Amino acid sequence: MKATELPAQFEVADVKLSDMTLGRLLNTIDGLCSEKQNAIIGNHNLHSLYLYHNHEEIRSFYQKALFNFIDGMPLVWLARAFGVKLNSTNRITYVDLLKPLLQMANERHWHVFFVGGKKENLSKVISFVGTDFPNIQFHAHNGYFDRTIGSAENTALINEINSSNPHVLLVGMGMPVQEEWIANNHEQLSASVTLNCGACFDYFIGIQKQPPRWLGPIGLEWLFRLYNEPQRLYKRYLIEPLALLPLLISKYLRRKQTPTLLLLILLSIWPFAYCQAQNDTAVTEHPYSITSVSAVATKGFQPFYHEFNQQGIIPDNQANSALMAGYHKRDTLKHNFAITNKALFFASTAKPYARIQNLSSKISYYSFFIKVGRFTFRPNKGFPSSGNTSLFLSNNAVPIPQFVIGSNNLTFSKLKNRVALKGHFSIGYLGNSSVTLHRMFHHKSAGIRLGHPHYATLTATVNHSAIYGGTLRSGIKIPNEFWNVFLARRSDEWTILSGEKLNRLGSHIGVYDLLYYQRIKKVDIRLHYQYLFEDNSGRRYFLKKNPDGLYGINVSFKQKAPKIKSITYEYVRTTYQSGEGLPDTSVSGSITNGMTLGGRDDYYNNYLYRDGYTYKGLVMANPLILTYNRTLSFWPAYPNYGVQIVNNRLTAHHIEISGFIRNNLTYKINVTLTTNFGTYTEKHGGRFAWKEFNNNFDPSKNPFNTPLNQTYSAFSISHQYDIKMKKQQLETTLSLAYDTGDMYQIFGTLLSIKYKM
Repeated sequence: MKATELPAQFEVADVKLSDMTLGRLLNTIDGLCSEKQNAIIGNHNLHSLYLYHNHEEIRSFYQKALFNFIDGMPLVWLARAFGVKLNSTNRITYVDLLKPLLQMANERHWHVFFVGGKKENLSKVISFVGTDFPNIQFHAHNGYFDRTIGSAENTALINEINSSNPHVLLVGMGMPVQEEWIANNHEQLSASVTLNCGACFDYFIGIQKQPPRWLGPIGLEWLFRLYNEPQRLYKRYLIEPLALLPLLISKYLRRKQTPTLLLLILLSIWPFAYCQAQNDTAVTEHPYSITSVSAVATKGFQPFYHEFNQQGIIPDNQANSALMAGYHKRDTLKHNFAITNKALFFASTAKPYARIQNLSSKISYYSFFIKVGRFTFRPNKGFPSSGNTSLFLSNNAVPIPQFVIGSNNLTFSKLKNRVALKGHFSIGYLGNSSVTLHRMFHHKSAGIRLGHPHYATLTATVNHSAIYGGTLRSGIKIPNEFWNVFLARRSDEWTILSGEKLNRLGSHIGVYDLLYYQRIKKVDIRLHYQYLFEDNSGRRYFLKKNPDGLYGINVSFKQKAPKIKSITYEYVRTTYQSGEGLPDTSVSGSITNGMTLGGRDDYYNNYLYRDGYTYKGLVMANPLILTYNRTLSFWPAYPNYGVQIVNNRLTAHHIEISGFIRNNLTYKINVTLTTNFGTYTEKHGGRFAWKEFNNNFDPSKNPFNTPLNQTYSAFSISHQYDIKMKKQQLETTLSLAYDTGDMYQIFGTLLSIKYKM
């Protein structure tokens, strides 16, 4: 065939494509066979595009191909974005191609050879072709053989193919195996046309279900396949497309057509993954989930309620697009054992482009459990709130790799369930920060619950956590003495920073937690109190003169679909921090400035661990605490004091109201009013300074020189639709968020779609 008779070709993301339609493709194959060409015809979809840029072997195949037709609507959309005029007729799948191709071969009495599939299925393939297309000289060989070049089995297969002198050779061993085999052996094959066809026959012999043909032109055929084979195809359809985004964006931005690019991302690459906590019962009924969210804001970052308390899923960008696929199931075993496995795979348009968000296994025996993997662990979950959550551990940061052992509810039959013990012990790994390498993380709790769980209870818990170990980037190794960290004791192993011998080893946080629960008819009332301390000076002030803490009340109504289901009010204060006096109690004299020594606890900050209680740039505790990076978004000139936590002194009033609009339509309102005072360090120009005597202090460089008032608000509605015949759920959430005040003003929208199956 002359080159001028080949289809028009163009390039998208470094791969060559053609504008073929089904009819023109059949005519081209007919011409190649009549001229006894030795041609390879390839096809491209998003999966092959990903493989092309990650596997050298598959690039060799496409370089040898005469041309490549498009197999997938996303590539049609991409081609349009790159200026090529295509439509759904330019998308050709083997489900649509195979029968017309065999019909043409039948009319022309061609020889056709198929390599692929399992040996036990070849008889079905041969029967299908022989029954419907009797004039074809058809031969077949399974796809399970030694494909090594020069091996006896490979050589025998090549001889078998050549002896049949096929017009068309169909190779269906799956990507990238089939492409690698064709590229390695093509020069020895005598077929006029060689096609990489995947599992093309499986859809016609009953092994796989055929997708409804109307799904293809609208680009949703992948969803049908994912539903039928989630474990095999989740990576192909959920992870790989997002991994391609950096390449596609970089290629596209060179064309300077940014508005079309944004539309392409929003419409064809799916939006951002949004994960919320689920109980074991729910996820057992629907172990698989696909969740997407699109989040857009009026500034270069997201509003408070769209970014924080989301386990780091929604990054600090103006517009986000990504996807999350999840698996979460609890299986009850013999002898009261149970195992819970969870996996959440996350991909995003923003860095990191893809990661394992959660991968964990939990073994339970009665109330005891052992859990290992990467996950978020919150020991105090008895108080419902999506606002300020906890002064200890929250859902704000990315889950960390850790090991946890504990008991949730150890009861005693003789006490008629009126006394229960709980507690946990954990060791985790925080990795590297800007100052410290290989940080470790330890947290534990011990608590007791008194009272009947269905009527009235009082739960008291002591929580302790510490960042420890590691090496400063300057080369100084921090002593890794776990039991000194566990008991919050000093270390004698300091040889370089000898002054650290006076301090307890590690960066410690302690929280006393009290929760009172009372049921009155169909109304549940909860009172919550948390007290935060970092050292003995803070611990001594408990229930004395330190007003710092979290105070909350929640009222929940147990009627069916009430207009108001829950009302929550919380008050947070972290301004006192053991007082304004200098933190070192060993000094004396006039430098006290009239204040008691031993203050300035500087919550969540630490001299050695300058990133403080953050992981991947997000606070692991209360999300109202501001980081340096977040502050730069609204105060670019903010000075760098060498620490990540720059606003840990604040007060906040939070109100949350949720309820039902109707049975399957719910709403939620969140409003948080904050006053932010920065830190004592910024207030006085240094951790050990007084602004009255600090000649270098310039209050104009500190945005918190005067308290900054800021309001965070959000309104969301959620609709849940049960697909009863298939026991599936589709949940859609629309959220509008608005932040305003002395810091900044921003408005954002968030659309979430969750499909549970």
